[in-house]
Amino acid sequence: MTRTGQRLSDLGYAAGWAVVRALPEPVARALFRAGADLAARRQGEDSQLRRNLSRVLGVEPAQVPDDLIRDS
Repeated sequence: MTRTGQRLSDLGYAAGWAVVRALPEPVARALFRAGADLAARRQGEDSQLRRNLSRVLGVEPAQVPDDLIRDS
């Protein structure tokens, strides 16, 4: 990444957190939960997160509960 690209990335990150801090806590929690739900739906059986959790749980990736994926 170029120096300018890194600077823009840093500014975007800082701006995003400034917006989150300005939101009421229940709204921020709801937005993060919605993002987690969306990310969990996009996780396939071959996702790295599912494989890692299956190792911890000692089960096959397909047996990892979807709610654990979402909460992770």
